[in-house]
Amino acid sequence: MAPIVNGFAVVIVGCTVLTIGRYLWRGARRRGWRDRIGRLLSIAGYLETGMALFVLTRFILAAFRAGESNSHSVFIHGLLVSLGLSAPGVAMALVGLRMAKEEVLMTADVNASP
Repeated sequence: MAPIVNGFAVVIVGCTVLTIGRYLWRGARRRGWRDRIGRLLSIAGYLETGMALFVLTRFILAAFRAGESNSHSVFIHGLLVSLGLSAPGVAMALVGLRMAKEEVLMTADVNASP
């Protein structure tokens, strides 16, 4: 299971880097200090959220290694740590997007069917 989780971590890092690149590319023209500060806040928020997802993948791997008895507590601990890391990042990104008058470029959608 480790190669799948590590592959997911690589995808997370890659998507985050590409999204940051798009914000930098779109902000190359001059639009004022408010736009630049907003873009920096958005980039910092995306970096922090991407870091939180990467940390979550490390906890998932630790839960697989922990065995049946302790895996749930390791996974719950990882979710809480990830939430604690990503909440300020999401707040920074939303404030930055509003300041720069930008649209959200990185979204995720999950569908489940029985």
